[in-house]
Amino acid sequence: MNNKQAFLDLLSEEYQQYLAIPSTQWQKKRENKQFIRGLMTASRLFGISFDELSEIVGCDSNQALSIEDMLEVPTYIRENIEIESL
Repeated sequence: MNNKQAFLDLLSEEYQQYLAIPSTQWQKKRENKQFIRGLMTASRLFGISFDELSEIVGCDSNQALSIEDMLEVPTYIRENIEIESL
């Protein structure tokens, strides 16, 4: 197994563990999220493409959204509200 594949396997495992953390353990979930973001940044050293990362973390992105993540997106975008000019 090459380094790239081993790294992708590690990232996938960490992401699955992150999804398994109950939302009530918000501190642990936040720490794991930061760790995964660090792994994703480091993945560029192995030449891992955005598409390869999306295959791992993109498929379950709805499960991974926390309240904090949702609040980063403005309500009018989340709710598909069209704003009319005056």
